[in-house]
Amino acid sequence: MLGAQDKEEHLPDLVVRSLTVKDEEGRDAVKIQVQDGKRSLILFDKDGKPRARLVVLPDGMPILSFSDKDGKARAALSVLPDGAPILTLYDENGKVRAEMALIEGGVPRLFLSDKDGKPRAGLIVSQDGSPSLDLCGKDGENRVTLGWHPDGASGLVLCDKD
Repeated sequence: MLGAQDKEEHLPDLVVRSLTVKDEEGRDAVKIQVQDGKRSLILFDKDGKPRARLVVLPDGMPILSFSDKDGKARAALSVLPDGAPILTLYDENGKVRAEMALIEGGVPRLFLSDKDGKPRAGLIVSQDGSPSLDLCGKDGENRVTLGWHPDGASGLVLCDKD
């Protein structure tokens, strides 16, 4: 009787650049492909719409994204080439509305944007633990900053358009 390891050694390899698995109705269910240096795994819903993707870009950056019922990207989780993780949320028009990341030195950052994708609010906690809240005008320029320092000092800065 052959052991499990012996059985695995006798299995043939399947070598392809793209593999599509269909459901019982003939619609795409899963697709694995390598194209233009990108490695992708795509999962489709029962209507054949892509709903989840795992992609590794040519530079090694991984991206896991989720789409709505119309196939539009709504959320993505990735790790940038410098190692920083980032979570991005998109509205129904594809505009970035919220983004959370750990930037250089592990500093957490949260940005919220308006319907046009312009940044309107940001929250950062620096390496020394100092939080800072920035509020931006419609032009995306910083107008209000509220911060606190570990020594107990706090500050409020107000800026006009000039």
